[in-house]
Amino acid sequence: RDDADIAIEYARKAIKRDRKNSEYHMTLALGYATRLMRGGFSSMFYVGKFKQECEEAVKLDPTNVGAHMALVQYYARAPGLMGGGMDRARETAATVTELDPFLGHIADAVIAEVEEDLAAAESSYTAAALVDTTDPEGWGGLGMFLMRTGRYEQAIPVGKRVARLAPEAADAPYQIGKAYLMIGEELDESE
Repeated sequence: RDDADIAIEYARKAIKRDRKNSEYHMTLALGYATRLMRGGFSSMFYVGKFKQECEEAVKLDPTNVGAHMALVQYYARAPGLMGGGMDRARETAATVTELDPFLGHIADAVIAEVEEDLAAAESSYTAAALVDTTDPEGWGGLGMFLMRTGRYEQAIPVGKRVARLAPEAADAPYQIGKAYLMIGEELDESE
């Protein structure tokens, strides 16, 4: 048994005590998501369960933005046969935007990336970063997008901004170093 199995077990027990708690359903969904990421044939068993628990979390608490975000990702990536689809993803992203403008931009970026519209994805990640320019999370999302798309030189100043805003963020120096490595430059010792 691993952490995912334990999380699933505890979430199921919590739901038995309080079936109307949205967060318990979301915890169970995240346990299923962890099992899905392991891969293998048995992971397919958890796809429907993940979606079902996210939808239940939203039904119980329509303001549960984490559950809405999980559904955006599911709907954008899952085939129509499994309840996915871009129309549903966009509709859910609109709800996310109403609840949290920052996450609404992230939801739009997720959809754009799945559709391989990199210009729209970059625009949405940038808009998310500009919601609150002092929040490293938005800049981190933009930086990771730039890294995923091979735009390492552009990722470096974004990564440096994240490192300044959140010096405790261990991933920022790693990503900056990786970007320098990818463009074939040495990292300045002062960085």
